[in-house]
Amino acid sequence: MGMRANLAIVHEQGYQLYYCHWCANTLDQALFWGADYARAFIEQQVPVPAHDWLDTVWAEGGAVLDPLAKTLIFFGGEMLLYDIPLRRVYLALMQRLWQGWTVRWATQGIVDMAGYLGVPTTVVTASAAYASMPQIMLEPVEPNMTDGIISICDHDGRLYFVPTNLYLGEFLMQGSRILQFDRNTAIPHSFDLDDWWVDFPSLGIHADLSNQTLTIWHGHPFVISDAIRECWQGWKLHMVGDQFEEQIRLCEGRLIVPPVEHDLCIERLERMLVRDSHSFNPAHDLQHLVEQKRAEGKQVTVNPYTSRYDPSTVTLDTKQHLWEQAVSAWHITPKHQTPPDKH
Repeated sequence: MGMRANLAIVHEQGYQLYYCHWCANTLDQALFWGADYARAFIEQQVPVPAHDWLDTVWAEGGAVLDPLAKTLIFFGGEMLLYDIPLRRVYLALMQRLWQGWTVRWATQGIVDMAGYLGVPTTVVTASAAYASMPQIMLEPVEPNMTDGIISICDHDGRLYFVPTNLYLGEFLMQGSRILQFDRNTAIPHSFDLDDWWVDFPSLGIHADLSNQTLTIWHGHPFVISDAIRECWQGWKLHMVGDQFEEQIRLCEGRLIVPPVEHDLCIERLERMLVRDSHSFNPAHDLQHLVEQKRAEGKQVTVNPYTSRYDPSTVTLDTKQHLWEQAVSAWHITPKHQTPPDKH
């Protein structure tokens, strides 16, 4: 139980690493309000030795704050992890309150954080858990189950689309055998997402069978492991972060994506961000559960870090003021001047 995160602040001698057991799913709320508030929040957390890193399995969020280079790298938040259009509007608004700073989403999660700090990626990379997976057939799923879109250009240049709900790791560990799909069930020629589902997909893969090239975009942080590369020997794997536009380009416009509804995203973000940070306390809830179980005669052991919950101290009034400031600046700046993350 927990929402584990590593946080780090860079200083002239290196960096100070912190651990928070509960903040990964609320990092978007804690970091939005500017560098000073973000630093205060991070410094509230538990300082740990520089080698005490989480890994790609346990890290559900994280951030590196570098005041020397004026750079913030982070990932976290329940909705931002998957919802790319919402994340892009969030980052555009956030940048208004982080003037003079580079704010970047960590597309590889904690691996990007470690890389920025010069920590070997092997320190934070867990072994893959898909080695013994049975073969999976690639076949379309129903609209309400769809979370990703696979586009396949066959040896004759014909284009097919397969809506899927496979986790990215599950798909990639199958190797090229998963591309032996049934053309009678796939969607040929073109695919309009507006006709298929309400929610924006969180991943996409374009496979070019002739060139043996796989182009992958994803919302949730993901790292290509050596085990995955072994499954795709002879293939080129291109990771493009959250750039779904690259799949559209490779499909020559035949993958049609609905436009981002900026105003709806702003309404959702206001509900997510402009709220009391103390409105819930997971450490308190867990302690209540532990006491209840112990009263029933059960033996319960908990991680000592679970008793710490140190949310952002930004007041609700301050959040409202800063939110209005960010939205006002957003409306002044034309939308086309807020490009997607290129990392």
